[in-house]
This record gives sequence, C-alpha cells and structure tokens, in this order.
Amino acid sequence: MVDTPSTNQGNGVRNFKLKSIQIVAGLIISSLALIVIIGWYTHKTALVQIFPSLVPMQYNTALTFLFCSIAFLAVIYKHLKIARFASLMVLLISLLTMVQYIFNVNFGIDQLFVKPFTIVQTSHPGRMSPITSVCFIFIGTSLLSLNTLVPFRYRTFVIEALGVSTLVLSLMALFGYLTGIRTYGWSNYTKMAVHTAACFTILTVGIFARLFESPIKEQEQHQIKHRKSLFVGIGAFLVFLLLWQALGNQERVALEGKIKSQTESIKLFIDSQIKTREDALIRMAKRREIRFDMPKEEWEADATAYLASYQGFQAIEWVDSSYIVRWIMPREGNESAQDFNLALEPHRKEALERSKENKQIMFTQIVELKQGGKGFLLYVPIYSNNNFSGFILGVFRVSTLFRFLLQENN
Repeated sequence: MVDTPSTNQGNGVRNFKLKSIQIVAGLIISSLALIVIIGWYTHKTALVQIFPSLVPMQYNTALTFLFCSIAFLAVIYKHLKIARFASLMVLLISLLTMVQYIFNVNFGIDQLFVKPFTIVQTSHPGRMSPITSVCFIFIGTSLLSLNTLVPFRYRTFVIEALGVSTLVLSLMALFGYLTGIRTYGWSNYTKMAVHTAACFTILTVGIFARLFESPIKEQEQHQIKHRKSLFVGIGAFLVFLLLWQALGNQERVALEGKIKSQTESIKLFIDSQIKTREDALIRMAKRREIRFDMPKEEWEADATAYLASYQGFQAIEWVDSSYIVRWIMPREGNESAQDFNLALEPHRKEALERSKENKQIMFTQIVELKQGGKGFLLYVPIYSNNNFSGFILGVFRVSTLFRFLLQENN
C-alpha cells in the first residue's frame, strides 16, 4: 500500500499527539518523584503520604520513578545510553527489593539515603511494597525493550504484556483506595501508596503512546489484533487474582478485628472484676482502721462473707506491722502461710515497704505462692490513727482466678 500525502499528514498529527502524551507523562513522573524526595528530606507528610492515614511513597520508590522518567525521556529524545543505564537502575533497585522479600534478607538499601519518619502500613521501614517492586520490574523491562535492537514485533509483545500487567496492578490499587477493598497490598507487607499507583498508570499510558507512535505495518496490525484476546485474558486473570487476594485480606482483617474486640472485652471484664476485689479489700482495711480491736472471730466472719461474694481468692489475710501473717481465711489449703514472715523474701518485703511508705495499695508481680503454684498478691496498708497497723492481703492463684473469671465472662 502506497502512503498518500493525506495519510502521511494524518500520521504526523497522530505521532505529534502521541509524543506529547509521552513527554507530559515523563515530566509528570519526574516532578512527582522529585516532590516526594524533597518531602522525605524536609519531613513534609503531605508530600510523602498526601494524608497522614495513607501509605507513604517510600524514598526508594520515588528514586526509582525518577530513573524511570529519565529512561523514558531519554528514549523519546534518542539518548539510548542514558536510557539503558536508567532502565538498568530501575531493574536493579526493584530486583534487590524483591530478593529481600523472598529470602527475608536486608541489603541495607531501604534506608540508605534517608531514615523514614513515617511507617504507616509499612512492614519494613523504607522498603517499597512487593507490588511496587513487581511493577518496576515490568516497567524496567519495558523501557529496556523500547531502546533495544530486538525486532519490533517481539518488543511490541513484551511491552504490551508487561504494560497490561502493570496497568491492571496500578488501576486495581486505585480501585482499592476508592472502594476500601485492600487491592493495594499483599498480606501484611508494605502497601502500595495511592500516588505510586497513579504514577504507574501515567507511566504505562506514556509507554503505550511510545509503542504506537511509529506507523504499524499491516502484518503487525494483524498480529496485534490476534494478541488482544491474550492481553484481555491476562488482564482479567490479574483482576480476578487481586480481587481474590483482596477479599482474603478483608476476611483476615475482619477476623483480626473480631479477635481484638473479644480480647479487649475480656481484658475489660477481668480488670473490672479485679477492681471489685480490690475495692472489697480496701473496705476491709478501712473497717480494720476504725476498729483495730476487732475480735478475730468477727474479722474471720467478715473475710468469709467477702470470699463468698467475690470468688477467685486463694486467701484473705491480715499481716501485722512486722510483716507476719496472723489471720487467714479460709484456713483449709492455706496452712503453710499461717504465721509466715513475708519479710524473709526480698521481693515481697520490697513491695510491702513501698506500700507502707506511700500509703498505697500495691500489686506484686507473679510470684511462687507459699501455698504452691503461681499467683500475685495485693497489699492494702492499714493506718489506725496514722499509726501503721499492718496490711489486708489478698492472695490470688492465677489459674484459679482466671478460670473463674473466664467462666463468668462466658
């Protein structure tokens, strides 16, 4: 087929528009990359994250986009050595990042230039997300293909396949931000930033514009038509894969939220139950302060009533000013604690003295109980007419207390 003047003129207008798209895309990417790099150096959250709740574009991501824009603009203006060097830098950074994820290693490249000041939805501070590194591998390969000597038909296939894949990944990430479905990240790893996804979309459009700037022969048009179904299939498969992965993430997040909510509910219940027992011991101490001459039998009856009302105690004790356990209820099961001198154990003595000096109740850490087993103690100091008169002591065996509390919560 012979090209007519009108055909040549049409191709000229078409190519001018396509070249304009390429240049604009390259300039947008380089500008955004430089803005983010400046944001990292100046600690400007708005430049790095857009909003504090969003994922930041990592420094290495911005740097790699800068190399992408240099490579792409160099291809446009036929500076092929610069284009190849910049494309190889894109591949080097993205491949090293992916190797770090796959083999769980750290080459020190994530924080080589700056120390991250924000790590929102970031599994490894300073490291671009796995999806981002995959997209850069695709983009770097496409940029190399644009300035290689490989026959055009193979370059077209490579660039189309990788371009469609990158475009789907970036558009799905943007879709995730718009809908709230987490299509912009894999598992618990660092997520793709919203402006990262936008940059990939713009860059891919520019690469496609470059690809179709030159006139395409009829044979190549025929090949492209046959490949359309293949690329539609690739795109559909990637969409399905990302949605499946995103829905799995949503289910996992929902489950984690439910577990967290239930855990918080149990914690609040346990805290409230221990507080009621703490308040009961404080009331006993107050009565002891008012009636220090209270007979032993009356104190034991009082303690027995509290034990019946607030289950979970191992024992309630009165400890005299010499730190010796004088009275104890119930007697059964606590015989070994009767007349025991708590000051003989340094940790208990320290807690007793802090409680006495500060006139404050004091919980101990988990200790080995005199009665056997692990537990903790609650000291409530008694001051009768400002004179120290000992402690009301609550003894809690961990296994017994929490078994009871969990049964109550259920």
